[in-house]
This record gives sequence, structure tokens and C-alpha cells, in this order.
Amino acid sequence: MRVALDVKAVRTGFGPASLLVIAAALFIAVPLPGGLLVLSGPAVALAVCTVMAWRARLASAVRALACADVVFTVAVAGGRLGLSSAITTVLLILLPAATLKACDRREWLRPAMSWLRRGQAAAGSRWLAAATVALSAAALVLWSEASHPAAPEFLRTLRHGPVWITVLSLAAFATVNPLWEEFVFRGVLLDELRQTVGVRSAVVIQAAAFGLVHLNGFPSGALGALMAGTWGLALGTLRLQTRGMLWPYLTHVCADATIGIIATLLLR
Repeated sequence: MRVALDVKAVRTGFGPASLLVIAAALFIAVPLPGGLLVLSGPAVALAVCTVMAWRARLASAVRALACADVVFTVAVAGGRLGLSSAITTVLLILLPAATLKACDRREWLRPAMSWLRRGQAAAGSRWLAAATVALSAAALVLWSEASHPAAPEFLRTLRHGPVWITVLSLAAFATVNPLWEEFVFRGVLLDELRQTVGVRSAVVIQAAAFGLVHLNGFPSGALGALMAGTWGLALGTLRLQTRGMLWPYLTHVCADATIGIIATLLLR
């Protein structure tokens, strides 16, 4: 299933594929000198692509890139300013949502959040969700036992506090962290991409992007990125099957709960 490209995009001499190529080329560029907050290859790539998409009136690309601009800026700012992971996560939820809300104020950029619905799961979708939870939990345990990674710092400190604080912190991590990741990958990225490159390509691209951002996450490294990418593929499929965000989110919550338990009980 493919969607015809906007005529204005064709007349400008580039389309969504060109935007992806430009972004990839600039993303690997050497970081620029200077002390500004986001002066680097990825920042320039996103800025250039956003301007090009705006001038071509590519509504889907503008919405996706504007959201990516905000996510990238918040992530970099969080690291540079030493913000806590909790504050950074909240900003990663609120600011992209505000950006899409602003897009909705311009008629040619509507609708910006048409994907934000609960959805409904059939029997097959429930089995897929259950299998994804079980297999991801088993894979995370096996990976942690084989590679002996260091626990994320914000989870490592939970071992030394009272049990009730540990439980509440794990619950907060497992419920809040998936909000922004599902918002970005199974919400904005998947929905906007499928309008330009088709459903199947969109599912694969969002899964690959989800895997890449976990190179330094948990799980980490090439194997961790592959695991996260495979997981993102299942979540993307679940998102399409249920036509909503609830089931991918709940599945993600279960996986993050597993990560929290592993980090606080199994790792040193």
C-alpha cells in the first residue's frame, strides 16, 4: 500500500525519500565547533530538512520533522544542563505534544494527532501482545545474564532506598518512559511515514530508528539495538492491528517493568 506524493513535492524536485537521504548524510557529519546547544550534524540535518519540507508544503514531513527537532533539542539540553531523567522525560512528552498542537493551528498542517486514539484489540492482537511481553522479558533476562551490563544510573540507586520508594520509582519509570517513546515512534513517526512511503516501509523504518536510539540504552550495543528494533517491529505491527496506541503502550510498560526489575535485583 503506497500513498501518492504531494504534487508540490514533485514540482520542487524532491520528495520524502530525498529528505531521508539528506538527513542520513548530515546525521553522520562531524559535529560543528562552538558551544551552542545543538550545533551538530543531526541538528543541522533536522533544521535543513524541516525548512525544505515547509517550503514544499509537505504537511506530513513538516509535522514529523518538527516533532523530531523538539525531541532532539530536549535530549541534548537534558544532557548539557544536567537535568534529571524524570524532568527530561516529562519534557519529552509535553513539548512534542505542544509542537503538534501548534501544527494543528495551521489549516494545511492538519490533522497533527489523528493517531491519538485508544484502539481495540482482536484475539490475534492480544496473542501478539502477550507473546511480545513474554519473549521480550525472556530476551532481556538472557541478555543481562550473558553480557553483565551496568544498570542505568537512575535505577541503580534504587537498591539503597526503602522498598516502598523502589516500588513507586519502578512503577513511575515503567508507566511514564513508554509514553514519550510510543508517542514518537508508534505515534508520530509511524503515522507520518506511512502517508509517504507506505505502511510496510513505515513499520520497518520506525523499528530501525527505535533500535538505533537504543545503541547506548538498555539493552545496549549492536545486539541491544537489534533486540530493540525487533521489539519495535512487533509494537508497530500491534499499533496497526489495534488501530490505536493503548496496546503498544501497555506492552511497552511490561517490558520497562522487566528492565527495572532486572536493574534493581540482578545487576551490580
